[in-house]
Amino acid sequence: MRKKISVLTITSLFPNSKDAMHGIFVKERMSRVAKLCNVKVIAPIPWFPLVRQTKVPFREKIENLEVYHPKFFSFPGIFKSLDGLFFYLSTSNLAKKLNQKYDFDLIDTHFAYPDGVGSVFLAKMLKKPVALTIRGSDITALPKSLFRRIQIRWALKNSDQVISVCGALKDEAKNQGASADFVIIPNGVDSKKFKPIDKFFARKKLNLPWDKKIVVAVGENFKCKGFFELVKSFEVMAKTNNNLILVIVGFDKKSFKKLNRLVEELNLSSSVLLTGRKAHNEVLLYLNACDVYCLPSYREGWPNSVMEALSCGKPVVATSVFGIPDIIKSPVYGILIDKPGDIDKLASALKTALNKEWNSKKIRAYAKTMTWEKTAKQVYEVFQEIAKR
Repeated sequence: MRKKISVLTITSLFPNSKDAMHGIFVKERMSRVAKLCNVKVIAPIPWFPLVRQTKVPFREKIENLEVYHPKFFSFPGIFKSLDGLFFYLSTSNLAKKLNQKYDFDLIDTHFAYPDGVGSVFLAKMLKKPVALTIRGSDITALPKSLFRRIQIRWALKNSDQVISVCGALKDEAKNQGASADFVIIPNGVDSKKFKPIDKFFARKKLNLPWDKKIVVAVGENFKCKGFFELVKSFEVMAKTNNNLILVIVGFDKKSFKKLNRLVEELNLSSSVLLTGRKAHNEVLLYLNACDVYCLPSYREGWPNSVMEALSCGKPVVATSVFGIPDIIKSPVYGILIDKPGDIDKLASALKTALNKEWNSKKIRAYAKTMTWEKTAKQVYEVFQEIAKR
């Protein structure tokens, strides 16, 4: 009988007991993979002596995963280009000890920089193959720095397998000079967690008006997600319709106050609500309370929030960037805008979506075909192939 594959996942994108939402999509995938093989997780916490931080336990159990949180020394500012090296140095001793105990077949890492760079160093030290998953801004945003771009290319080239969450992201990596063995495996959705509930019950729980049309958007990076343009599109719509509410769920340290000021300047305080970050159970309520979900991003990988909205039976208005058109394959599921930042087109698409009769059962049924279990099975098959090599 063949022994179970043993995998060491190394990623800074992972939840912990102090921040249950951080990198939750990696946890969702790996907790399912852990049902098929043995998985241990090293999830380093960025640390700098002059920055006050919440204390996270060194070791903890998160669902069915044993997770370790060593401190990862991270310089601010221009020294961020050294993060890949410090990621390696901060995790090497722990990785060596765990490998002596479990003899891993491979290293699994998520996000090209600094995680991928540091993990490829570790794989070379431990003489193990490595699978690197690219997810979005690690390819579309970080490579603007020349030194980071060189490091990312090196990490991709030296990975035994690169997993991309969508085809467009793979193409972008190749356009930037990456030479690697790519396979496309999209994210999934937990349709048991994100499911339809009564819209008016959800609105009552959230203290939202029952007699208005509501648009919801969820995200952390407000500028990248196009939330400033979304608010401006609501100003356009409000000129002819005062029966609308926009709810933006999420928190961006850099842009929260700025977006709030824009809402006030446009006299939209009565129709635009910024909730801050919310737990999954509350996000579920907001998704069910809305009539339309909106994500007018400038760049994306495979956005989980779109999947979660579809799983709740909600139509989506979004920009046609990277993985989004791979999700919204049909006008049955939503409306795509071809150009990010176009306020008038966004307002027009939202108006159309709010006035259209959508088949929520069809939308929900479609989302249920894209499960985390399906994703995990594909990932496990890749791991088996690497282990064979």
